[in-house]
This record gives sequence, structure tokens and C-alpha cells, in this order.
Amino acid sequence: MALVPPSRVFVFFQVILLFVSWGTVSAQDCDPEETARFSGSGADRLGSSIAISNDVAVVGAPSAEVNSIATGSASVFRFNGSRWVLEATLAPSGAPGDDFGRAVAISGDTILIGSPGDDRNGDRSGSAYIFRYDGLDWNQEDRLVPSVAAPEDHFGWSVALSGDVALVGAFFHDNATTDAGAAFVFHYTGTKWEEEAVLVASDAQRSDGFGRAVAISGNTIAVGATYDDDNGGDSGSAYLFGYDGNTWNQTSKLLALDGVEGDHFGMSVSISGVVVVVGSPDDDDNDTNSGSAYIYNAISGHQVSKILPSNGRFRNHFGASVNITPNLLVVGAPAPGNDEFLAGQAYLFRFDGFQWIEESMFIDVGGQSGDGMGYSVAVNSSFSMIGARGKNDNEGAAFVYKLNCSTCLELTVDNLIAGEKATLTITGGTPGAKAITLYSTKLGETSVNNFAGYCATFGIKINQDKVIGGINRLFNTESEITFKVPIPSGASGMEVYFQSAQQGTCPGECVSNLVEAVVG
Repeated sequence: MALVPPSRVFVFFQVILLFVSWGTVSAQDCDPEETARFSGSGADRLGSSIAISNDVAVVGAPSAEVNSIATGSASVFRFNGSRWVLEATLAPSGAPGDDFGRAVAISGDTILIGSPGDDRNGDRSGSAYIFRYDGLDWNQEDRLVPSVAAPEDHFGWSVALSGDVALVGAFFHDNATTDAGAAFVFHYTGTKWEEEAVLVASDAQRSDGFGRAVAISGNTIAVGATYDDDNGGDSGSAYLFGYDGNTWNQTSKLLALDGVEGDHFGMSVSISGVVVVVGSPDDDDNDTNSGSAYIYNAISGHQVSKILPSNGRFRNHFGASVNITPNLLVVGAPAPGNDEFLAGQAYLFRFDGFQWIEESMFIDVGGQSGDGMGYSVAVNSSFSMIGARGKNDNEGAAFVYKLNCSTCLELTVDNLIAGEKATLTITGGTPGAKAITLYSTKLGETSVNNFAGYCATFGIKINQDKVIGGINRLFNTESEITFKVPIPSGASGMEVYFQSAQQGTCPGECVSNLVEAVVG
């Protein structure tokens, strides 16, 4: 997370890391396998949206019928250690065409769902719903609407969630000028959700589509403006905003260095720490509308690289959806390009320390034209989920893949509750060897190059004034370390990241999975 304001920061204890230096990221080979497939019914369009957080996933079905009314729904699945099981179907009372489930987001025990067709403030003015898990059930906590709502705003077309901050896009909102678009920031105070800011582009123009896509990671927000004309008509752009402790301010405008008319850059956006990815599904590098994705530095706003698939082709729309987590990226290409990939597909990339490498491609061998596989994508360190909202005549489907990415250690965090002690367990280590565990409120990259026998690249950012964690402990004879960490009582709602490394593995690396969690 970037610059966390004082009211949202907690510290377990400070450790001065004098050994931080920049190194390379260890190879993380993955061998994905399909482990589950969820199907809709009727014309649900299940898989129109997907989000995943640790062992919980939410899948939107915006055309699903609830009590014979096509209001839309969202399904919550939980991984029980061996398989994914349906835990809940979320569907508030509504009206036909509410499009509930058009966009979904999840952070810890909180889910945010967009309903851009909600008419209660005028035709398709839109709304968004917050649900929270109490340990037994998912309960509706709030219904979000903007302070200034109007017909055809489509508030809820895109959503994002990070801890106690919710972000909702309304890409036809008229705040700046007609249909220029806006994005609304809400903050959970501990008792209710309050609108914190209305974000608009500094150079907003009519019909830019600002808010068509949104993403948030800590104190950094990305907003896509798909129909911006800076590089030609509908070439597209994206904007970055940062939180300074009091207000959200625009920090950068992102444009493709080779952008041209009709690229629709900004159709999708995602952030992980200081890395921003922006989809441009109608880029023509590999033929007309073949698509691409771009990587940016969230701090400088500079373009770092451009990503193309190994088999990009005519009207494949690679970049229609993107989702990034530390060192892993999934990009959707939902349109049929030729007879071999009629159903669409998605691609898994990993960062090797220098560049993004195409690792695998997700396809549905028995798929059909129009399935739209890759319309939505989600990824964490263990699983990827791919939506195919058109499968089986618009019933829709969601495919679940276990990534099987190689890691030296396995880290788990239990009982992460404010005012109590969390239990951290590291397994897979060498008996008698030492391990260090870092935990922080910031994603990013911290590399250690042969300091006291440690060689590791962590997916979290460690700053001396914000550091949290770091204890040398010994693996027991069962190759396990278990210890407890007190969680401050004021930490509820904070997003925290954990990762461990084993000593004595230089010049190689022995690093655990990255755990992302929200304090309960």
C-alpha cells in the first residue's frame, strides 16, 4: 500500500532494515490445472465479473432471475482446503434490469457489488451494495449511492475495494461535463460508509468514459477513461490518484506511447503496489483489435512495458480484462480470433525480475463462439478464476484454476482480529534453519541480497518508518515454525501483507507465498 494516512496505520513493532538492496525476483514456475467450473442457468450471464481474496471468491450474474425477476445476483464461493463450495447467493430486493452483479470486488470479509441499472434515482442512475461476513453469513451492510445522482449515470458499472475504502465508477456522470464520467470514493468509519471524494479528470471532456474501469491498492487509485481522444478518437487514457492523508489528488494521466484512434486504452485497470496494468483491447499490433496491455509505475506514471500474447490475432480483444497480484498477472481475451480459440481465452504472466513472461494460457477446449471466456479475470497467489459470461447461450460460467506456482515455504495467518493475537505458521522449511517473516501495510518490492544468509525478494514494501515485522525463528523437526503476533485494537479494517524467507539459501531464494489479509 502506498502512503497510509496516520488514522489508518498500525505498527506491531519497528525494525530497522539496514540490509535492503535491489536484487532479482526468483523464478516462480506455475503449472495451472482446472479444479472447478461453476455454471449459471437461464440467461444469468454468470462470470460477467469475478473477484478473489484469499480463499473466497465472488462471481457476478447480472441477468440472473431472483423470485422470477431478472435483477441479477452474485455467488460467493469459499475454498475449504480441498474444493470450492457455494457459500451464499447475494441478491437484494430490486427491479428488472438492475444489473446487480455487473461488477464485484472483495477485500477480506467485505464484498462490494455494483448495480448500474438501479432506477431509484432515475433511469439507470445506479447503486452499489456492501456485504460483510460475520463468521456465519454474508449480510447486507449498506447501499451506496452518490451525493449527486442522476439518470443514466451508470453508477456501479465498475467497483474496487481495499480494506475500508470503496471505489465506484459512474462513467456517464455529468459532474465535470456531459457524460465525462466520475468515480466516487467511500470510507468506512467503523459504523457506516461515507462518501469521501468525487474523482474527475483534470482535463475532462464530454463522453470520455472516465470510470469505465476502476482499481485501488492502498492509497493509489486508477481510473480508466476508455473514450478519451488524446491519441485520436476513443484512443483512451487512465488516471492515477493518490491519498495524502486528507484528500485524493490526481497524480498522473496515463497514455499509451503508441496509442492511436480506437484502441480503447483504459477499458480495464488493475493495481498491485507500485505496478499498474491498463488494458487496450482494440490495439492493432497483432492485427485489427487484437489487443494489448501496458505496465506503468504508479509513482512516476511512466510506461514500463507493453504486453502482447504469443498468439495474438484478429479481433481477440486481449486486454478486455486484467488483474494483477505481486509477480502474477492475468489478461483476458474474450473474443473469438479463429477456429482454434472460438470461446475466448485468458493468459497468465509472471514477473521474473526484469520482464513479464507468458506462463500459461487458459482455454476451454469444448467452448463455442460467443462464450466470452476471459470477459472477467481474477488472480491471487494460489488461484485464478476466468469468467465466460456467454457460455451455453448466456447461462455463463466461471472456471477455477489452481496455479501450482512453486514456492519454497508455505505461510498461513489465522485469527487476524483486532485486539487479539494472530497465529503465523510457516511450513516446508529445513529443520534447524532460521526464517524471517515480514509483514507490512504496503505492497511493492523489498530485496535482500545475502545479508546474514538471507537472499529474498519480498512482494511487500518495507520502509523504516512503517516497518512491521521481522523475527528470526528456527524450524522444528517437523519443518514448521509457529508464533503469535498481537494485533492492536485499532487495526480493524486494515489491509496487511505477510511473507517469509528461509536463511541459508543464497545465492538462490527460499520465499513463501504472499498472504494478503484484512484485520477483522
